[in-house]
Amino acid sequence: MLYIQESFRILGVPLVKSISKFVNFELLKSLQDEILIGMQETIDNFDFIFEQVPQDFGFSKKAKEHLKTFFSDNERNRRISKIYLSYLQ
Repeated sequence: MLYIQESFRILGVPLVKSISKFVNFELLKSLQDEILIGMQETIDNFDFIFEQVPQDFGFSKKAKEHLKTFFSDNERNRRISKIYLSYLQ
């Protein structure tokens, strides 16, 4: 599992939080759909993305399939798209 410190997340930066206070909450909430669209576009382009990884990196077909399956979990993606709102409040 990859651990990312809260302080490294862009939505946790004080500047982002201060800007979000001036934006209508409904507009922020609508960004959830845009996040899901972006996730789906990434999933749709996984094969192209994986082709860009040099073979020297040893990125196996099994690893690619695992990542593709992991990131294609629609329920997980919906949960993630909702989580960002808590960072902006």
